[in-house]
Amino acid sequence: MLKSSYLRIRNFLGLLGCLLPVLCVAGAAFSPNTANKGWWYSISVTYYSSPMLTGVLAAVGLFLIVYRSYEAVDTVINTIAGFFALCVVCFPCECSWLPETTRVGLFWLPIYITKWVHYATAFLLFLLLAINSLWLFAKGKNPVKNKIYKICGWTMIGALLCFGLNMVWWKVEPMIIFWETVMLLAFGFSWLVKGHCFDKWFGRLNKIRKQVVKNIEIQNEKESENSSENQSENSSENPEEI
Repeated sequence: MLKSSYLRIRNFLGLLGCLLPVLCVAGAAFSPNTANKGWWYSISVTYYSSPMLTGVLAAVGLFLIVYRSYEAVDTVINTIAGFFALCVVCFPCECSWLPETTRVGLFWLPIYITKWVHYATAFLLFLLLAINSLWLFAKGKNPVKNKIYKICGWTMIGALLCFGLNMVWWKVEPMIIFWETVMLLAFGFSWLVKGHCFDKWFGRLNKIRKQVVKNIEIQNEKESENSSENQSENSSENPEEI
């Protein structure tokens, strides 16, 4: 029963992570703010157009905080990550149609203050989620899942780096939402795998892999036998002269 509850929480977190980009953009699409340039350039900017970001990310943060793993370090990392997720919600980023002196967020602080808290906590949030996937999730006994966790973790780190480069140097605004989506999908997929969501598929793939390996071994044995037979025939046809 306890294990089943853990799996449900993991799958719920993974599902929320994967759906967050779609829900935020879809929710903001019905807002009058769509008349403003750049309303869809960032998932964070949809805060001003739809309650989806606040609701979904707050749920993710709370689930991370209350989630208790089998290892203490895992629990600590998830708790801190959940706190950072709530900070991302409480301290919004800037948007193109509001002056930075506008007071926003839970504490009604000016945007020129909240945006830096938002970026700092978002960076730390995804960094911790990547660490979780790379070094904590990947301790399992299933080598296929461990590879997936590492791919998801490095994907989050790579996308986080590209996001930072885009904000500082490249400054291609439509690419912001792309890197945010990549990070969220990597986070969500790693948690879905941790929740055994794809175990049936992994089982089928493992059977296929074993069958392929077996077929290759049989083929190699046949080729080896044929090669030995050919060598013996050649030696009988061409006896050595004494």
